[in-house]
Amino acid sequence: MLSACDKNTEGYEHTSEKSWLNSFTGKLSSFNKLNDDKRTEHLDSLKAVLNENDSTSLDYAEYIFKNAISEIRSENIEGFLLKIEHFLSLPQVKSNTEYKTNGIISKISTLVKTDDKEGVASILENLDTSTVEINNPYLRLRFKGAISHAYFEVLQVQNSLDIGYKAIDDFESLIAISSSEEKKILYKELIDLQNQVSLLLIDLAKYNEAMKVLKQAEDNFQYIDTTSSNFDNFFITKTYNNISIVYQNLDQLEESSRYLRKAIEKNKNTEGSFYYLITNYYNLGLNLIDQEEYSEALDVFRTGLNMSKSKQFLPGLGYNYFGIGSSYFKDKKTDSALYYLHKAEDIMLELDNKAILSNTYEILTQIYEQRSNFKKALYYQKEFLDLEKLYHEMVLNRDVEELNIKHKVEKINTENDFLSKKIQLQQNISEQKNLLLVTLGSIVCMTLIFLFFLNRSKNKMIKMYDLLKLQKEEINAKNDSLNELFKERDALVKTIIHDLRNPLATIQGFTHLLEEENSEEEKKLFLDMLHAASNQLDVLISSLLQTYSEEKSLNEKDLQEINIKTFLEQVYKGFEFEAGTKSIKITAELEEFTAKTNKNGLYSIFGNLLSNAIKFSPEKTQIYIHAEMSHSAWVLKVRDEGPGFSEKDKTKMFEIFTTLSAFPTKNEMSTGIGLYSVRKTIEKLGGTIKLNEDYTNGAEFICFFPKVIPIK
Repeated sequence: MLSACDKNTEGYEHTSEKSWLNSFTGKLSSFNKLNDDKRTEHLDSLKAVLNENDSTSLDYAEYIFKNAISEIRSENIEGFLLKIEHFLSLPQVKSNTEYKTNGIISKISTLVKTDDKEGVASILENLDTSTVEINNPYLRLRFKGAISHAYFEVLQVQNSLDIGYKAIDDFESLIAISSSEEKKILYKELIDLQNQVSLLLIDLAKYNEAMKVLKQAEDNFQYIDTTSSNFDNFFITKTYNNISIVYQNLDQLEESSRYLRKAIEKNKNTEGSFYYLITNYYNLGLNLIDQEEYSEALDVFRTGLNMSKSKQFLPGLGYNYFGIGSSYFKDKKTDSALYYLHKAEDIMLELDNKAILSNTYEILTQIYEQRSNFKKALYYQKEFLDLEKLYHEMVLNRDVEELNIKHKVEKINTENDFLSKKIQLQQNISEQKNLLLVTLGSIVCMTLIFLFFLNRSKNKMIKMYDLLKLQKEEINAKNDSLNELFKERDALVKTIIHDLRNPLATIQGFTHLLEEENSEEEKKLFLDMLHAASNQLDVLISSLLQTYSEEKSLNEKDLQEINIKTFLEQVYKGFEFEAGTKSIKITAELEEFTAKTNKNGLYSIFGNLLSNAIKFSPEKTQIYIHAEMSHSAWVLKVRDEGPGFSEKDKTKMFEIFTTLSAFPTKNEMSTGIGLYSVRKTIEKLGGTIKLNEDYTNGAEFICFFPKVIPIK
């Protein structure tokens, strides 16, 4: 590896005259190091010097940004996103590159950490990195690192890797001309970036190249503080952990274990490293199982288990129960293995950790097969295969995206080849015509002979041209077919994402309420609501996966006779928290009757209409829900006091991905799929939907469903 001074420093000004540590970026770096009390004290002092006329000042913008950072420390991601959007919307921020860039970096980093791929993709789609001019060299490199993270999050691995390597080179160039105080920060950023690049290489199975980058990161430890129990230790233990991953993939298990033990020793002396320490113990235990050191593996897992029990850390309990169960299984002690694997199963079901559940089900299948308990073996094998199917569907989504890109490239190459052949054909015809003109003065016999051969050649060219034309038509037909397939797939994926948000919003809302001080009765109510919403989410996911697989036709879908009033009440009560955030009151007038229908489809229809009504209604308004029975059908009405629909909207409102004139009143997400999904689902259930155009104080949708069975 070249030393920092060997790197090209062209384009960087020496920073000794005016260090970037004194800039807004430097202030944020210092603020991040404060503990909770100091941070609160700092924010209070900032607020004290502001007055009503300071809303357009950079001091006000700094106060808003630091408040947003504090929300992250409190794990209030929703609060952070609201405040960072407010920060980025300030005129003084829009006109200041340094302030704006810090806001974008923080937003990207938070969305990546929360696995919000849609949010990350939206930022990348609307961000032209080539036009961003950042004078602060340290900020410029942090920005490149954030963009590299973002590309990795949306599976554009090669883009992420290219930017990551370029950022490493730029960091080393900046270090070469920085002060000693600046270098302390830059080397930590460089080590963090080298770890990120190594993970990209691991994802691409380029293990030797990943090891080279990680060893460079390990060499850089000498430039940071490796003796204290401060934040610097996290960069070291992260590197050790990733080196162990590479050694494990290279089947060098003893070296992998050695680096995990180094990470454990370092984390033991580092404040705030509990989660990392639990992870290290778990990974070490798995390594020892692979080395058939079952007794030592059990000791390691039990250490991690006891630590998790002391903190009531549920993921740690689940992982270590699985590790202990796996050790006993490998050591052929199936009674003990069953005990711990079932405990792991209970916890991972609660956490919805599909990866560990899949491994657990696979081992339980083998144990029950060995015991000739084929009923349980078959049950766990089915659960295992269902999870494997879900995993492969996720991989398929990624493969389809890569196939789409390859298809576009091949299409362009095919069109270029066709154009080249067409040009060559035209040149051949032109050459033959010129030859004909030259030989016109020749004797008649030679002319006739020449014309004979020319005519035969021309026929061949025409046949070649016709053949190429036919090939082009076939290619275009195949392209059209593939494009339709991709459109249908994209539409289904976006519909799934859209429909999943409703119960998730309910769960998030009641989770926040549980964090506040509540009576036992309120807590029980909130837990009941959470349980109902999570059940709805589970049912909805199963239904959507069944729709996607297309294994059954509509006639084979399960129909249930349900109490419409009870069902609709359960659904709209799940939306009351979301409505309450805008002081919206939901009023229901529901007749009591039963209907034989598809429960999941009805939930999707009603949930979408109710969610849209809340989304587009102003604060302190009402939403009315009405359900009644008629002679040949039953009717559901959802009415709000929002902006309604323009005449132009009414012509396209039920089309997919349609952008309408109205906007959500609190900047909620709107994908243009909801009403299309409602229409398609109602039609599958044999019903219809229409907009009540006589109602002008908002929007009222009327849904007609097949005949019902009234309660007597």
